Amino acid sequence: MAHISPYETPNGKKYRVRWRDENNRQREKRGFGRKRDAIDFKSELEGDFRSGTYVAPTAGKATIATLGADWMIRQTHLAPSTLRSVETAWRVHVMPRWGARSTSSIKQLDISRWISELSNDGKSATVVLRAFGVLRGILDDAVSAKLIKTSPALGVKNLPRKKKGEHTYLNHLSVQRLADSAGGQWRLLVYLACYTGMRWGEITGLRVGDLDFEKRRVRIVRNAVESGSKFHVGTPKSGKKRTAPLPGFLADELKDFCAKKSHASLVFEAPRRGGFILRPKPKGRSEGGTGGSWWALAKEEAEVPPQMRIHDMRHTAASLAVQSGAHVKVLQHMLGHASAAMTLDTYSDLFDDDLDQVSEALDAHRSEQLRMKCGQNVGK
Repeated sequence: MAHISPYETPNGKKYRVRWRDENNRQREKRGFGRKRDAIDFKSELEGDFRSGTYVAPTAGKATIATLGADWMIRQTHLAPSTLRSVETAWRVHVMPRWGARSTSSIKQLDISRWISELSNDGKSATVVLRAFGVLRGILDDAVSAKLIKTSPALGVKNLPRKKKGEHTYLNHLSVQRLADSAGGQWRLLVYLACYTGMRWGEITGLRVGDLDFEKRRVRIVRNAVESGSKFHVGTPKSGKKRTAPLPGFLADELKDFCAKKSHASLVFEAPRRGGFILRPKPKGRSEGGTGGSWWALAKEEAEVPPQMRIHDMRHTAASLAVQSGAHVKVLQHMLGHASAAMTLDTYSDLFDDDLDQVSEALDAHRSEQLRMKCGQNVGK
């Protein structure tokens, strides 16, 4: 398939390798100073043809800018909020640095240096990993299109690790203080989040018809996510609908609260403009007409940990359910996790008491058996 031939240059004899590509075009690589080097290249070339990994020498000239624009267009499977963050990573971090580079010119060491620069510049692990993910996706496309043989993003070892944030858990009394401090519809929202584990987007998209007051259940069937100035309504994060239990007191209060609302009405609505509620920021815009967000003001008045986030209400629901004796499979279903393993991994700290119970049970069982054994020996 490939052939080696010598040729003369002002600097002496050189060797070239000639072959025909998949389109029957004549190709050649020149400049081998030793025949051994030409033979090695020929062997590798023929191996690539046999394995289907052959890449034309000129294929790698395609730039990241060209390939990246096409890659971005095809990310329609991503959730709107995720797509927005990916677009930002492409526009801010990937395109300025790599846009003009050809795919074949990028080496693993180049990417490792870029990762270090981003990290040293104070970028969070999330930002760095997202930017790297965009570049890796583009380079994977280049491999699939046979523009490069392997991706230089493979094997990068200096990627930062996300630090697992500590969860803030409230007890029943703290939940009540927070709810009372929030007041109005936010009071019921706090209770709903802290006792069902619903995500913010799931609460935002909740409609009266999703509540079953008699069976004390809430059907979680949609997710309303704020992205920029728009809301995108889709399925819950897991992609699956689920049902969560409502404590009796909360079912009764929600029933009274929704009495004058229609079946299709949102349970919680923006106070001034109507429609979907906005996710409160730690500081800034307010849905209730106050100087700060209702969330920040409620936390301060209720004297809950200041670092508590909106999502910690979901964690609180998990904590209260475990304290109530909920089985991990029930907790998995309630929270909409893909597996019980994910639930255990996320909330491993909540099951420390189980280890204490196992320790105490083992100790008691051992003592009982030793006591019985000693009693038998004495009888003899």
